[in-house]
Amino acid sequence: SDRIRRDAPGWHLTVLGHTDATGSDAYNMDLSRRRAAKVLRALVDRGLDPSQLSAVAIGKRQPIADNRTEAGRARNRRVEFLMSRCLEANLGVVRQNGGTGSAQVLRLDQDYQLASIGSVALHPLTPAAAATPAPLRAGPSAARPLPPAGYQPNMLAPEAQPSPLRAPVPY
Repeated sequence: SDRIRRDAPGWHLTVLGHTDATGSDAYNMDLSRRRAAKVLRALVDRGLDPSQLSAVAIGKRQPIADNRTEAGRARNRRVEFLMSRCLEANLGVVRQNGGTGSAQVLRLDQDYQLASIGSVALHPLTPAAAATPAPLRAGPSAARPLPPAGYQPNMLAPEAQPSPLRAPVPY
């Protein structure tokens, strides 16, 4: 938290709560919400400004590993952080990471409880985009992958910049 306050003052941090595929969708959404809330409260306890924090409960919609194995399920039970100059940029990344349906966007209220401030629609990844990594560009920006299929430039706010604490967002 000291590093965030020092290196990224005024930036917005979004916590993503994920679960494995065990259990119902309702149970997993509640679990991912509770998981993200616990992290938000810990960040506020460490001195971060609650107005610069948000959470999105993803549930089992964005797995990174095979849910048929214990090791895969363990990898899917996670919390991720997105940092940028605005909430809209973070939500653009959430949309692009795939899934179905929508996910609630949450903030801590004055009573330290999660309150919904809206929702974000998740865009399913095409099978080809999900199965193959994005090719790299040649030249000075070779570390930045090309945008995924279906990417729309207007998804990110113009003032959005890549976070020094996360891989760059293609735009």
